[in-house]
Amino acid sequence: MLVQELLTRLVEVEARLKQTSRNSSNPPSSDPPSAKPRPAKEPTGRKSGGQPGHEGHGRTWKPETEVDHFIEVRPESCEQCGTLLLGEDPEPERHQVTEWPRIPPLVTEYRRHRLSCVVCGASTQAAWPATMPTGSFGPRVQATVGYLTGRMGASQREVQDI
Repeated sequence: MLVQELLTRLVEVEARLKQTSRNSSNPPSSDPPSAKPRPAKEPTGRKSGGQPGHEGHGRTWKPETEVDHFIEVRPESCEQCGTLLLGEDPEPERHQVTEWPRIPPLVTEYRRHRLSCVVCGASTQAAWPATMPTGSFGPRVQATVGYLTGRMGASQREVQDI
């Protein structure tokens, strides 16, 4: 019984020792020194990267209806002789940049007034609105900070920088 268990365990350990990046999901850096090196790739004669005539996978242009600002950049004078240039280019070179708008935080200040009665002279202060958050930050700010620190793993210093 014990001998059979030890033999089974020995077979499993030997199988694990024979694993390399070629016959398992282990990375090549975990291969033992005894593992055979990968064979060198046969040179194809082509340079690495995209080949001439290959259709690119770049970002597509946004339609003009989705562009917020157009900045027309025209040369003022000829590079050769300095003459003033006029006219239109029917197909100008294009470059689109997408950017998040800067969003200033919305700060709301609640002011609770205390007024004196003109009849009896008693001082009365208004109650805070029930809809007012009790802390210094609203629910969206709290949710964002929770997401950044919890899900994204950002430190408190990094969240303050953001």
